[in-house]
Amino acid sequence: MRSLLFLFCLFFAVIAVCSHVSYGGTHFYYDIDRFTQVGGTLGTPNTLNDEFDDGLEPPSGPGGPGTYGVHSSFSPTAENGGLLNLSSNDAWNVNGSGSRMIGATNETATPFIKPATGGRVEGKFKLTNGMNVNTGFGIQILEIPLPDNASSAESVVLGMEKMPSGNIIAIFDSKLNGLESNISSSNITNSVLGSAGITEVTLRLDVSTANVVTASIDFGSDGTFELLMQGSHTLNFFPGNDYTGNFGAWSFSDITGDFIPQTNGSFSFHISNDYPENLPVEWKFWAEIAGTKIPVINLGSGGAIKLPPSFNATFPIFFLGLLPPGITLGSRFVDPVTGQEFCVDTMITP
Repeated sequence: MRSLLFLFCLFFAVIAVCSHVSYGGTHFYYDIDRFTQVGGTLGTPNTLNDEFDDGLEPPSGPGGPGTYGVHSSFSPTAENGGLLNLSSNDAWNVNGSGSRMIGATNETATPFIKPATGGRVEGKFKLTNGMNVNTGFGIQILEIPLPDNASSAESVVLGMEKMPSGNIIAIFDSKLNGLESNISSSNITNSVLGSAGITEVTLRLDVSTANVVTASIDFGSDGTFELLMQGSHTLNFFPGNDYTGNFGAWSFSDITGDFIPQTNGSFSFHISNDYPENLPVEWKFWAEIAGTKIPVINLGSGGAIKLPPSFNATFPIFFLGLLPPGITLGSRFVDPVTGQEFCVDTMITP
């Protein structure tokens, strides 16, 4: 499962969408109240505890001006009143995809998680304005230093995302050698919204002395972790490497529709749905000739097309050889109700 914008550009595992995808720019506005990382040596743990109360945004923190590594700069007033705002206004546009992410990775060495010592990473978040569809937030444990190919780094993530259906899903994922694995997912809509709704939630990743990572969630941040996610992940601790933690928030699209060039000069078309639920879509396919767009396919306007979870298919474009060179073909998937764009891609006939 990709979501969690965690095909983790340098520090967030939650990315993540292919470079063809253009997403409609969902906004998010979440606050983190506290970030904690415990590591060090067995019997003498070291703790980084950031309550975001000094008014200095990351990379500054309890470990000094270089506490964190950041990819996107926080605005000068993002840390205020004991909260750090994680806003799409400050976020990085991931590889030009339209999905956005902002976060920080601890680079203070003393609380790094080491072999057979145990530790934890924990983030307390505030949901003052609820959650927007196609956005999420979470925490992560990842290998440090990063390998030369950062996308192959080992990582474990716990996050919450709101799906197009309105369901809120907790996702516990791992990544190793560039391959993602969904350890478990849980529909937590009722726990988050409930009769009165919650405005705070704490996410926690625990590492045992056997290097096993488990995940849990405290709804309401009252000290009781009501949900223990199923499954676990055992960290490999490659030679010379430790593990650190990070936090962040993001917007995402987990549907792709891409033209893919083949070695014989032809093209195929790839469709995938990485959402953990059925996704109604409307598919528009067109050809542009001499500046005029000519509709070729328009399916699912009433929501009749539903891509199932983990749907992944590639189709050859049989008619490509019948078209003259230089014609633009385009494909677009949108929400059949709101018209919000999920993804778009174009190609020019060879």
